[in-house]
Amino acid sequence: VMATIAYGRVYIRNVDDKSPTHLVTPDTHARHRNLTWAPDSSALYFVNDEDGTESIYRAEVSLTRSEIREAFTRATGTDAEAEAWADDEERVEEEPDGHARNDADGADDDPDTDGPDAGGGNDPEEEEAMDAGEAAERWHDAVRFTVTPFVQSAYHDRDPSLSPDGSTLSFRRGRGDLMLKDLETGVIRRLVGGWDARLHWRWSPCSRRIAYAQNDLDFSSNIFIVETDGESDPVNVTRHPRNDIQPRWSADGRVLAFLSNRTGTSYDVWRVYLDRDLESLSGKDLDAYYDDAVKAARQRQPLDPAADADPMESPRLHLEDAWRRLERITSFPGSEFQLELTPAGDRFIFSADIDGRALYSLKWDGTDRKRLTGSADVQHLTLRGDRAVIVAGSRAGTVSVAGGSVDHTDFSDRLRIDLRAQASQMFLEAANLLGEMFYHNEMKGLDWENLTEQYHQLAQRTRTAHEFSEVAARFLGELSASHLGVRASDPASPLRESSGRLGSIHERIEVGDDRFGYRVTDIVRNSPAALGTMALEIDDVILEIDFKPFGPLDTLETHLRGKVGDEVIVTIERTLESGETRTLQTLITPVSYGAFAQLRYRDWRLRNAELVDELSGGRLGYIHIQGMNQPSLDRYERDLYAAAHGTDGLIIDVRNNGGGWTTDRLLASIMLPAHSYTIPRGAPTDASGHYPQDRLFISRYVNPINMLCNEKSFSNAEIISHAFKTLERGTLVGEQTWGGVISTGGQRLIDGTLVRMPFRGWYLPDGTDMENNGAMPDLRVPQTPEDEVRDHDEQLRVAVEDLLKRLEE
Repeated sequence: VMATIAYGRVYIRNVDDKSPTHLVTPDTHARHRNLTWAPDSSALYFVNDEDGTESIYRAEVSLTRSEIREAFTRATGTDAEAEAWADDEERVEEEPDGHARNDADGADDDPDTDGPDAGGGNDPEEEEAMDAGEAAERWHDAVRFTVTPFVQSAYHDRDPSLSPDGSTLSFRRGRGDLMLKDLETGVIRRLVGGWDARLHWRWSPCSRRIAYAQNDLDFSSNIFIVETDGESDPVNVTRHPRNDIQPRWSADGRVLAFLSNRTGTSYDVWRVYLDRDLESLSGKDLDAYYDDAVKAARQRQPLDPAADADPMESPRLHLEDAWRRLERITSFPGSEFQLELTPAGDRFIFSADIDGRALYSLKWDGTDRKRLTGSADVQHLTLRGDRAVIVAGSRAGTVSVAGGSVDHTDFSDRLRIDLRAQASQMFLEAANLLGEMFYHNEMKGLDWENLTEQYHQLAQRTRTAHEFSEVAARFLGELSASHLGVRASDPASPLRESSGRLGSIHERIEVGDDRFGYRVTDIVRNSPAALGTMALEIDDVILEIDFKPFGPLDTLETHLRGKVGDEVIVTIERTLESGETRTLQTLITPVSYGAFAQLRYRDWRLRNAELVDELSGGRLGYIHIQGMNQPSLDRYERDLYAAAHGTDGLIIDVRNNGGGWTTDRLLASIMLPAHSYTIPRGAPTDASGHYPQDRLFISRYVNPINMLCNEKSFSNAEIISHAFKTLERGTLVGEQTWGGVISTGGQRLIDGTLVRMPFRGWYLPDGTDMENNGAMPDLRVPQTPEDEVRDHDEQLRVAVEDLLKRLEE
């Protein structure tokens, strides 16, 4: 049987071909998530938000197809065997052990017979266990279900996970408390406290330990192992300032696998033998260990509530020095993610982009890589670890860890969506998430509960995605914060066409009665209009595109609609050097708007660099950083050598920069003072100021610097502006930055609408919140629209003048 969540609802179906899909949850617009089976398959656990908070519910089978048939035949008397039993209440049937039993009341035929059946019936505890075992089987034929609250509190309770022995439920309460509920006593206690909403954990096979990954306040995620009795402190088994995530146990509890980016920016598969004795095994003995583990995995059986099995032995682990014994398994380009470890510990399952984005399997020693299937999200492995349960292309299925085709288990249903109820659920979900996740503990002093109620009334009246987004955006606007937003999932119109761009800057002019043209006032360098032997020139007048003239309502872009990448014939009027005016045709291939924007940006950047070189007489270099991301950082390092190498000073420009994350990498380039220099044999002995570049984290610049920012510097570009001023690296010139500095994430609502979730604030050393407090330049210089029209950059001129003045001091 497979369970899934589709459009926020829980479904099950037997994996046999042509089996029907059944809705487990009531026909409600509450959103369900976090599916998990009980280890004995008797019940299904999940989370929903119907009561206003996220709570954990339990589903059990209340009716099967077989029971419907049985009830029908008994009621109608159509079953011959049922009729025979009804006519002969004393009929007996021989049990497998040879005892005769009365099927009516379970009493022995001979009430004086001693033995396990004496006394007229089964032991009540045995009957209860048998019922639990039968409960698991009923899911194969289930048609109706009973759903009841299992953990319901004033807090948000999420991510249920049962211990392998079925005795304890673990879950996350609030932002990051790891809780345990004893299923026998019902007692709930906190095992690990915290604030980290990314808390992730896995039970050990013996049910006595939990391995979990948790961030500290430096957002360094380490993996801890804690005894579930709560009598000892968690042990950090990775101990590294980077990120270690997704712990995975082997079935004997002696091997732990995880993902780590400790060797770079990408995540690799790592492993540690928690039992130090495994490390002492020779190659042959280690092979034997894994061979035995594979054989044991093939014999694994589901938890049987009817069996009085001994609890699994808890292995002896060596945790205190585990962090010294970690082994790196993979080193592929890019990141591995969605890690799973087979029960034997003999194979790692992960997604990666090695030979294309795909799901891969790798042997324990890093060999025998197999491509299992294309891009897929791994949910978990089957009990014996022979198959991975996946979602690929929105289809559920399984695939063998040895490779092969995917066996899909498709679900089918038709939904009737009450748009009012759905809008209500979506709005309350977004409000609850923001109330819990927003970086400011006091929600900017707002009465969040009251605001939620007010806007909820409006949200319930919306019927389209854009109406909902409008109400939600106004609601978010009450927070007066950046990095917030609502983006609906409405698909783009199929009639939409992109308009091409030639690369010219132009103005509309009248060239005759109801005829218009476009005079070229500038040409973006390296654009289609600037290249080739038939390039446009300034003062050319564009008269036609593909011989079609411009009417009163036409624009150049309307004539280039759908022409991106297609060569067009451009008719122009040009005045030659002789003074003669000629009508000519040229051939130009338009580019997209995005490509044209990049060409304009590069042109603007080059013009700024040329202006700085001119104003400084070649003494200063200029670098603009377009975004705080890796590509822009790579270009910065390139330009630092190509444009700034050998200069007396540098202008770094972060105007119009939308942000990102690279502030500290950039600071590592401009803040590291020179502590020494090197001179190789044969070089001039007075050649000071040089240093081996391979010893540096990033290329270094130690000469004076000025930085430019403006009101369009945003987020991480503001952080570096604040840092530049706080660390007194130079003069900050321009206008105050926008004042939008929060780390953000996102959460999708049930229809795909994305709600951004700012969760981490940024503060100056004096405690000033950077949000709504943009970096104020040392020299404040406005850039007016008039300046931009006449291509005059006063901010850049002032930055150059100030830096040259400092160089002369």
